[in-house]
Amino acid sequence: MKFYNLIGSAALGSRLRRLSHIITNDAKNIYELYDVNLQPHWFPVFFMLMTQNNLAVSEIAESTGLASSAVSKISKEMYDAGLVTLAKKKNDLRVTMLTLTNLGRKEATKLNPQIADVSKAINSLFLESEINLWSDLDAIEQALNRKGIHERVKSNLKKEQFSSIKINPFNESHAEAFRSLNLEWIKDYWTPEDKDFEYLDKPNETILKKSGYIAIVTLNGIVIGTCGLIKINSETYELVKMTVKKSFRRKGIGQHLTQHIIEKSRDLGAKTITLECNSVLTPAISLYEKFGFEYVPFTSSPYTRCNVQMKIELSN
Repeated sequence: MKFYNLIGSAALGSRLRRLSHIITNDAKNIYELYDVNLQPHWFPVFFMLMTQNNLAVSEIAESTGLASSAVSKISKEMYDAGLVTLAKKKNDLRVTMLTLTNLGRKEATKLNPQIADVSKAINSLFLESEINLWSDLDAIEQALNRKGIHERVKSNLKKEQFSSIKINPFNESHAEAFRSLNLEWIKDYWTPEDKDFEYLDKPNETILKKSGYIAIVTLNGIVIGTCGLIKINSETYELVKMTVKKSFRRKGIGQHLTQHIIEKSRDLGAKTITLECNSVLTPAISLYEKFGFEYVPFTSSPYTRCNVQMKIELSN
């Protein structure tokens, strides 16, 4: 099993399928040993009918954790084998009810001693292995119900990405990226205006030398986002030129950047941050609202594209 030793827990699904294959093959031989005429994959459905005859497909699905489609397929196979009857529920014809036939009940009497003997064998296996896989599986399933493997991998990936992401103050080496990234998103919706070029062509003169600030987001040295603060007065700054490179959007970077800008505004002594936007940019507006920005009555704007104005009052 060199593969599993090399790859480790990342191959959990493959190893569980291998283990299931081994157990299923043994199950076929065990059924023959007890002269039980069942297919191993029928067992969960058949057993539920042993404990409570006359069950709906949906009830069996809920009890076993199988999909309703899987239960329906097994039910049809068991019906063809003469083990169950299928009938529509009298007061709801959408519901299919399953009942063991005489042949099914006969197989059930043979299955009971098999279940007892298999349980003993499994418990001895656990004892020999010095584990209790059954209770461990319960714990794993509960943990997966709280958060699946996909979500766990996604969360880890996000942490790894953020560990490589850096937010630093603007310097001259960022000038071209600052300009091109902002022109790119503007051109996706509108035509850049004179005010855009005023800030993008000369960020030092129009923003930084006037007590403003520009944040540059980099990943492995590549600029993937920007955001600026323009000083309006001693207590107010305007958030401007916020953008994230297309291929990195919807990854939480905008949220990370907004948090940074708010903290930087506090450092600069701001009590209020304002911004201008357009109502078509719903993801951006939702982000701002999440951080506490609120709509204010729209006044004049140097940009023809803007139809939304917002602000946030910063707490100490």
